[in-house]
This record gives sequence, C-alpha cells and structure tokens, in this order.
Amino acid sequence: RDRDNLPLANMSVKFFAIVGRQNNPIYYNDFSGSPSGDSLELQLAAHTSLDILEDRTSRKPASQEANDPYLGIVSPAITSTLEGLTYAYVTNTHRKFLLIIEDNPRLKISDIHVKQVFQKLLRIYTDTVCNPFYVYDSRLPSSFETKIEKAIGEYNRDFGMTD
Repeated sequence: RDRDNLPLANMSVKFFAIVGRQNNPIYYNDFSGSPSGDSLELQLAAHTSLDILEDRTSRKPASQEANDPYLGIVSPAITSTLEGLTYAYVTNTHRKFLLIIEDNPRLKISDIHVKQVFQKLLRIYTDTVCNPFYVYDSRLPSSFETKIEKAIGEYNRDFGMTD
C-alpha cells in the first residue's frame, strides 16, 4: 500500500514476543485486551513470521546486520479480530523481538516510533538478563513483565490508541 501521503499513525501494540536463537519462546505478552483465544492466534501469527524473518536475516549482508537490527515489517498478522503487522528486531545474540501492531490502512506507521519501542524493550531485557542474580535462559522475573507492560502501556497512551 502507498502510505507516503497519509498522516502518521495512531497505532496500538497488540502483542510482544521474544524468541530465542532456535525459535524457542522466551516471552509472550498479549496487549489486545481480547478473549484468551485471541492470545493463541497472536502467538501463531508471531510464529508464522519466523520463517520470513529467518530468510531475511540469512540474506542480509554482514555489514548491514551489524548496523541495524531493526527489520521493519516482516509479515501481516491476521486473526479473527485483528488485522495487524508484525515488526521484527534481531539482537546480536539472535534474540528475535516481535511486535504485532494494529494495522490501520488510513494511517502511516512511523518506523522511528517502532524502533523507539524496540530499543526501550531491548533495554529492559538487557537490564534483566545482565542482573548477576538472573540465571540465563531461565524464566524471566515478574519485574520484567511489569516493566514491559508499563513500557507498552506508555507507548500506546503516548503514541497510539488504546481500546
């Protein structure tokens, strides 16, 4: 779609996931406010983007990979109640951060805002796993989830729409 002449988006983050090097789930959170069945659909939508993500990262020149972990839109995310877009960010440790953002065809989503969200979420994740009391690859503590929920809530309130 040609969105260059559209106003910047009021958008809403509906789902966030962190996926490991072997595509193992590390963290999921559903921000859609929909019934629990939608959470499974959002998880499925996120996981369907992993093949596309793997293909894009394997074809990326090494110099580009080091410079920009933000991959932008990797696939549509369509569920029974949501039309969204899956955005991806891949860390240098091959952790994949996935955001599903509600798609509104009348609005243009700013990559700058999406990158800011990923950077904030990455800082929270990094602070958590760098804690000397955290055992790497173990369950993330509840304080991590609280910080993620606060960050996404602030983003949806400040830059987007909440339902």
